[in-house]
Order: sequence, then C-alpha cells, then structure tokens
Amino acid sequence: MAQSGTSIVLVTHHLPDIIPEIDRVILIKNGQVLRDGPKREMLTSAALSEVFVTEAEVVERNGYYQLW
Repeated sequence: MAQSGTSIVLVTHHLPDIIPEIDRVILIKNGQVLRDGPKREMLTSAALSEVFVTEAEVVERNGYYQLW
C-alpha cells in the first residue's frame, strides 16, 4: 500500500516496523510532539535517546532501522 502512494499512519515503539517506504516520522514524548520530520533525521541515536531517556544506538541497513 505504501509503495502505491497510500498514506499510512503507524504507531509503534518497534523501529523494524518502520518500513523503507515511510518518509516522515513524528517522535512523541509525554504526549507532546518532540520532533517531526524526515525519517533519516528523526531516527538517530541522539533523538531516540532523548525520547526514551536512556542511551540508544540506532543502526540503519537498507532502509530498515534497529534500536540497541
């Protein structure tokens, strides 16, 4: 569906759920939008460390993300 241009709203804490076709990510913390923008800019170690209030390491491979 995403490849055909259909908009999808996905709510998840699980980064591997965020498929390569998803372009925009909104990070929410304490019910408030913390960051909103392109996936590559939002899914960083610094941004997710801020959201989860713990050290986070993000690895991207072929458009898929993993959080350690």
